[in-house]
Amino acid sequence: MSASHVQIAELIEVSLDDITIPPGNHRQDLGDLNGLAESIRTIGLVQPITVRQRDAGGYELVAGQRRLAAARLAGLSTVPAVVRGYADVESRKAMAMENLNRKDLEPLEAAAAYQELLDLGIASEEVAALAGTSAQQVSDHTSLLSLPRKVRRELAGGAIDYQTALLLTQLADTPERLTRALHNTRDGSSLTSAVQHELHARELDRKTESSRVELEQRGVPIIERPRESFSPRARVRRLGNGWGCIPLTQAKHAREACHAAYIEEHTGDIVFVCIDVQRHVGVVPGIQAPADAKAERAAKRSERQAQR
Repeated sequence: MSASHVQIAELIEVSLDDITIPPGNHRQDLGDLNGLAESIRTIGLVQPITVRQRDAGGYELVAGQRRLAAARLAGLSTVPAVVRGYADVESRKAMAMENLNRKDLEPLEAAAAYQELLDLGIASEEVAALAGTSAQQVSDHTSLLSLPRKVRRELAGGAIDYQTALLLTQLADTPERLTRALHNTRDGSSLTSAVQHELHARELDRKTESSRVELEQRGVPIIERPRESFSPRARVRRLGNGWGCIPLTQAKHAREACHAAYIEEHTGDIVFVCIDVQRHVGVVPGIQAPADAKAERAAKRSERQAQR
């Protein structure tokens, strides 16, 4: 459609019965209409509404929902309207822009208007420029739409504010954690701390699950974390070069029947271990047979007694 066609407009009187409000209109709260209705009764509707013709007949509201509602309240049967030749895309864009230009715009209404423009294929930077704001503000507001319905209702009703809702969007993909963070806040905890705690726990769960899947795919047996995995006397020992470890890499030890791993509960990291250290007696330095270890301990006791 050409730009000239979009700009065609005429001012006419339209019957209120012939005007429908499209389902995509994002304005939920029209506020107190009594003052505006009284003004319309006194001097009429000064600023016309904007409509477009419907293919099925009648007109569809593009801009001026509050003025239209106040005109109904004032008892008018017709209103002045600018009729524009908008196609669907232009109509949705004009409606979204009118909502964004309101001074009393609620966060969720702004979010819906921003999203409407983004859905039309307009880049977030251009949306920001049209609305006179930043791309970050556009992103922040649209993130509110990812919140669970219950939380959006609390935001719309004023039970929580915009900044609280914005913090909670970080947990939008895990509603149970979001609910827990909000509950902890109401018990007196800092919301930032509660959200950070749940974010850390979520990341730990994801890393733990990723480690579990990796070990299963590699066919490595998963065991519970042993109580002693550093002690030279432990039957289960960690692999590596640290104190109390078996000096073997997991790549070399992977072929052994005693190869296994556990997942560190506080980090989600994989820890490779040998679950039968005695298999490596005489092969890996520092590993002794049980009898040799017992004899060594007895010799040390005798040496200490002799020194007394």
